[in-house]
Amino acid sequence: MLFSLLLALPANAEDLYADLGRPQPDTVDAPSLSADYRVGAGDVVSIEVRGEDSFSGTYPIGTDGTIDFPHVGKVRVAGQPTPQIAEELTRILGEDYLVDPQVFVGVEKFQSQRVDVLGQVDKPGSQYLTGPTTLRQVLGEAGGLTDDTVTMIQITRGGEQIETTWERLTKPGGDIPVYAGDQIYVPEGQAVFVLGAVNKPGALPYREGMTLYQAISQAQGLGQYAKINKVYILRDGARIEVRLKRILKGQESDYMLEPGDQIFIDER
Repeated sequence: MLFSLLLALPANAEDLYADLGRPQPDTVDAPSLSADYRVGAGDVVSIEVRGEDSFSGTYPIGTDGTIDFPHVGKVRVAGQPTPQIAEELTRILGEDYLVDPQVFVGVEKFQSQRVDVLGQVDKPGSQYLTGPTTLRQVLGEAGGLTDDTVTMIQITRGGEQIETTWERLTKPGGDIPVYAGDQIYVPEGQAVFVLGAVNKPGALPYREGMTLYQAISQAQGLGQYAKINKVYILRDGARIEVRLKRILKGQESDYMLEPGDQIFIDER
């Protein structure tokens, strides 16, 4: 029965992604600007005062958290969302400078809330958050993973290290938020290799507790001419013969794998 199931496994890329828990690249949404974004030193805000060009323009936020606003002087804006800044500027201008001012504030450039992404991603480096952002969004902005065997992702936050798995990250409710100052590291994955008479030979992500049957299943099953009484594993230079036929019949326990194992299945 198990042998028949292995032979019947689908052999298409979408099913392989589903088996490994890896979403297609276009399923990761990019972060978008949130009205809750609180500006900080290094950001540049754009301010429009309707009908008043002398007040309108772009203003960098200094290290003291203020902008130098024409005719007014320094105005503290750091830590505030743009609607609150617009409200404060409306109050200031309405009290001393203009009648019924209409003020609109946006963010021209994001440079205050940085996260760093390193390791096995296509575009490692710094990103600047534009609002509430998740780890999957950050990884998507970094071009996605470059190593199909990655299983673990690490976040360093204020001296604390947070770990999650790629499998957990891609399940509903498994994504996690990232915050300014986070350092995200994607280490090289651990792999096992399934070679020979399987439908999809190659490297597979190793997960703790992974078995021979699971590896063959993830390789999309045995090929039509697989020789199931002729299976061996190379491990640290040693050759281990495995009686796959007896495992499939339930006459022996499934064989536990280790990272780096190379599984060879001959053809008859």
